[in-house]
Amino acid sequence: MKLNLIKNISIIVLVILCLFQMNQLLFGTASGRGFFSFLPVKKTVPNPEYAHSRLVTPYRIITGLAPNKYTIIYNDLHSSSVKIMLDEVIGGLFSSGEFVKAGSDGWNYFLSSPSFIYEYKFSMPSGTFANFWAVRPVLLTSRTPSFDAIIFIPNETSETLVTIVFINNDGMYFEFRIQDSSINQELNTALAKAHQQDYDLYYVSSKQSGYGISGNTFIAATDDLGFLYDNVLNINPYMIDGSILLSSVERQIDIFFDYPERKWVSTTQNSFNYTDDTTVVRYNANRLLEYLNYQKPERGDGAFESAFALAIDFIERDPSVRNEFYLADYSNDGAVWSFCFDFVINDFPLLLSNSQRAESNCGMNHAMEITINDGTVAGYKRFVAYYENATSRSGAVINFDNTADSLFLFAPDDNDAVLNIYLAYKIEDDNMLYLHWFIETEDSVFVTPVR
Repeated sequence: MKLNLIKNISIIVLVILCLFQMNQLLFGTASGRGFFSFLPVKKTVPNPEYAHSRLVTPYRIITGLAPNKYTIIYNDLHSSSVKIMLDEVIGGLFSSGEFVKAGSDGWNYFLSSPSFIYEYKFSMPSGTFANFWAVRPVLLTSRTPSFDAIIFIPNETSETLVTIVFINNDGMYFEFRIQDSSINQELNTALAKAHQQDYDLYYVSSKQSGYGISGNTFIAATDDLGFLYDNVLNINPYMIDGSILLSSVERQIDIFFDYPERKWVSTTQNSFNYTDDTTVVRYNANRLLEYLNYQKPERGDGAFESAFALAIDFIERDPSVRNEFYLADYSNDGAVWSFCFDFVINDFPLLLSNSQRAESNCGMNHAMEITINDGTVAGYKRFVAYYENATSRSGAVINFDNTADSLFLFAPDDNDAVLNIYLAYKIEDDNMLYLHWFIETEDSVFVTPVR
């Protein structure tokens, strides 16, 4: 009797579910056509500690080998032995370090010594940085609201003294020190080991070289023999056997929908469109992927770190993002945070060409852009590609003086001041990518091949 009762209840429940589903199919919107569409929307939970760790990681680490000779790494920073060592120095600073002094013209003053440098692509808020170590953050926050780089200088004459300098791009600096013989020895040993290696490509300081650049940047150089580098393949993950199919795109954008079966699909002459009640995902002929979320924001705490955690969690769920990337810029307007990211490969950045940046194409200055509105991912745009080394290589002699002369840079009557200079792979529609100079000025970006 009891068994029959359970069976009857089960049948009634199933009938109700079927009637509900039929009603949705016949009278509901297409967005409600998933069998479990009446269930609550599923959520993922970002990992705040992991995201905070990524946020305080520099976008590149620079090693000062000798007077005005440097090397730079962009890749594998999180697992780098150099970063592990330098993070130990920072931990020692917040636990037992002391403030020494503040001053100006710090680049000229501190770059004369062998050192390691953490460099950020944006002004790092001191509170965000110091709170990650959660020990005596006031040691830094009481001195400066933000900084652009950290210089780590061991002492070759003292067995214990290590100098740590937080410096802004204009040269304003805040000097600290710790007394730790093991850390000092470890830094000196690492610098000596780096100095013994041969480098076909190295970098020079714009300050030490006398270039008329606001602040300091590091400019690539080689000797007269030049160097060889790997060409890079620009691969569209949505392309199968030479064609972009509606189904191949759909398989990779389903992750953007809480219930993919709710969405409906439409096409125009230049784009594929995937939509449900709250979300629009578009992929167009310019390889631009755009996600828009019209859900009501969930009222997050509005903090920089929380918004960044949401951004990282969202991006890392995109299956077509397969290369390392770094935070290149951010902006904030009340509860709205916008983050911009670029990719790296072979210890060089990958940067969009001017044609890709144009409004008629991708209309972005960076490879990925994401907007967080009050605790909700409101928008996401990116140039769809991943990057692998080609089997071919190219050779180049890197001499920036010749490039500067050909572009009439640093001329006395030039009002378009140079802000930064990069050696980077230029992202464009071509399948093969090569290294170019990217020269940022106040009004534009010059892009020219290496010669």
